[in-house]
Amino acid sequence: MNTLKRHLSLLVPLITMLFSLQCLLILERIVAKQEQFITQKYAIGITAKKPITFDSIRSKIVEAKELTELNPKDSIAKLTKGINDVNLTNLTRQLPYFYSLSLEYFPSTERLNAIEAVLKKNSNVLSVDTFSKRHLENYTLLSFIKISVITFAIILAVISFMLMLKQIEIWRYVNKDKMEIMDIMGANIWIRNRSLFKLALIDSFLASFFIILLVFYIANLQITLEILQALNIGLSIFRIPPDFIKLFFAAFTSSSFCVVFVIFSKARS
Repeated sequence: MNTLKRHLSLLVPLITMLFSLQCLLILERIVAKQEQFITQKYAIGITAKKPITFDSIRSKIVEAKELTELNPKDSIAKLTKGINDVNLTNLTRQLPYFYSLSLEYFPSTERLNAIEAVLKKNSNVLSVDTFSKRHLENYTLLSFIKISVITFAIILAVISFMLMLKQIEIWRYVNKDKMEIMDIMGANIWIRNRSLFKLALIDSFLASFFIILLVFYIANLQITLEILQALNIGLSIFRIPPDFIKLFFAAFTSSSFCVVFVIFSKARS
């Protein structure tokens, strides 16, 4: 029972910290997927009085991915029913050139304004439509979600770290007599505190394994599949083996740091 309590006292803050880290990892992938989806659907509208080339744009806008010329003939035909093809062709020739510029990645609002300014400097460009209002709403929402989760994860990590420090201090105090005997027998500081590192290793593995099992369970729920499908996001946001390695490394590194911190803080006192 004492052994179980000793493990649980460190497992709880470790699980809390790893849960926040796992949520952060998943959120980063969700945001990346959403940014990719928005980028695929997003394009800047360009109206020009003369033809423009992709190379002329790419030389000034590194994010430029593809420049597509839009044919307004079909749209005009719907508005001018009854006009023969010859007149329709002549009317189309008098119109400016319309283009759709797609980007490699999802730009920030500031970068989008800069892209718009660069395009407008072209003497052949008549107008640029960045659909900035819709873009701003999407980008602001994604940024708010990222900042909120990161802030929440940092707060949980700090609280968990403080709890781990306190618990390791308790462990060391409980085993104080045993460590003093080992000190008298000539054991160095690392051997005397070997049990603390062993407990940190075991509990880091158990906490990481628990979080991975929880994620695996959530990933296979029907409601999770429905939500991901509605958001056009696949199960690729759940990466069980790589995440387990990351979680275990984070848990063991933080718990080991707590052990080292406690050891040297007590050695000075």
